[in-house]
Amino acid sequence: MDGSRELPLTLRLDDQSLEILENLAATQRCSVDEYIMSLVRRAVRSEQKLRKPKTLDSHDAPLDAFLPEGADPFAPVSHGDNGLASTFADVQTRMRFAGTPSILRDIDP
Repeated sequence: MDGSRELPLTLRLDDQSLEILENLAATQRCSVDEYIMSLVRRAVRSEQKLRKPKTLDSHDAPLDAFLPEGADPFAPVSHGDNGLASTFADVQTRMRFAGTPSILRDIDP
């Protein structure tokens, strides 16, 4: 791997734990060293995901999908059809059908 550095690692394992590691490595068809390296990489990636600050983007705001492009959710409600849900029932209906293929949206359960 480019940019990697060798780090000596000493593990003191009992015979049973070593046997388990050897069996797990054998099922992955790799050496125990390679298996332990993959476990460490996975643990580091998992820890990075847990510690990563949550940033909001358009994919993190699913309710924005209910707004038509360019609609201002804070604009006063006009009596014309602006594509926004005007009642709680409309909001529930839109949330129920979110992600449903359009061909199935007309079917009322």
